[in-house]
Amino acid sequence: GSSRGGGGEGRAKRRNDDVVDRRKESAEKKRRVTTGRDDDAKVVGGGGDDDDDDIESTFELWEGVEPVDAADVFVKEHGLSVGYRNAILEEVCRVQVCKRVRPVVWKKEINLGGQLLTAEILEGDEPADTLFHLLQPYGVPYPDRRKIMSLVISDDVPRTRDVALVFSQSINIANATASSSSSISSTKKHAGTITFYDDGSEPIDTLFEFMTERNLTDYEESLRNSVLPRVCVFVSCTRDVPASWRGSVSLSNDGHNASLAILQDEEPVDAIDLFLQSHYGSSYYTREETMAQRQSLLATACAAIAATENGRNCTRTVPAVYRKNINDEYGRFVGTMEILEGDEVVDAVVRFLHSIPPSVTLDDVQLKNYFFSKVCTAVPRVKC
Repeated sequence: GSSRGGGGEGRAKRRNDDVVDRRKESAEKKRRVTTGRDDDAKVVGGGGDDDDDDIESTFELWEGVEPVDAADVFVKEHGLSVGYRNAILEEVCRVQVCKRVRPVVWKKEINLGGQLLTAEILEGDEPADTLFHLLQPYGVPYPDRRKIMSLVISDDVPRTRDVALVFSQSINIANATASSSSSISSTKKHAGTITFYDDGSEPIDTLFEFMTERNLTDYEESLRNSVLPRVCVFVSCTRDVPASWRGSVSLSNDGHNASLAILQDEEPVDAIDLFLQSHYGSSYYTREETMAQRQSLLATACAAIAATENGRNCTRTVPAVYRKNINDEYGRFVGTMEILEGDEVVDAVVRFLHSIPPSVTLDDVQLKNYFFSKVCTAVPRVKC
């Protein structure tokens, strides 16, 4: 009897030694964390009512792994609820430091010009907001931010929107009213909440749309000065003049769409001309297809701008190809001379001379000679 018992002890010892050796070989720096009771952090489940078919699974936490991440993987592998995860985490955090209670649901290494940045999205985060605040200190341009967000979208990470909320502010407008005693009292009226998203829009356009929708254009200057400086800390503000019209234009040369904005102080045909030059080249006007697109864009933009509450009419159908400020002999500003596409230079000079007050005297011959020498050899689309 004693020999049989001794053999059992020897075999048990050898099995224990084998387990230790295997652990040392596979995970030299890892350690198993248990919670003190034999049945702690164990999950029992089975395919039927027979207790003999029940399967026991032991939760293990390895060194360097955040407990909530390990617990989240465990319950998902076993088809368990968040309640099980919380119960496991409660036990583990009694004996192990837990830095957070929400698991990572998405993680990527991002290369920012040679600098690696780890992006993590936790359960319950709005992914677009998390990525925006992570990338904003590094000055990552909008197109690159969209590329990173597209990875989140393709991985189907839970979210409620695809763009980040950059800034939101409640707008209150002061109303001055006269009381029966002829004194003036001031009250504030809530005009709405303006919200800016990281969607590529120019902040001044978002602000102007907000003011137009709520009849607040009388407060444009004060709202511009109070709101825009706070928004432009987070996103790039490239202009302070709002657009009268914006549209997405299909480009025939590469099949992509590009955004066209016509500003409030711009003549629409001039903005369209610059837009087409930037995408098709400075000689776009020599091709019938692109000239037809110019006319189509102009008709669409002019109709839309004229239909707005503060609409204005387009004054030209051809763009200006040359501009110059003109001063008198004393250096005082007289006006800006424009030469339009297809103009005879001398006609443009005469048109300008007729537009200035009679009291202003300019040497018309000198002016014509100047523009002949400066424009005829350097500016295309004019006649000399």
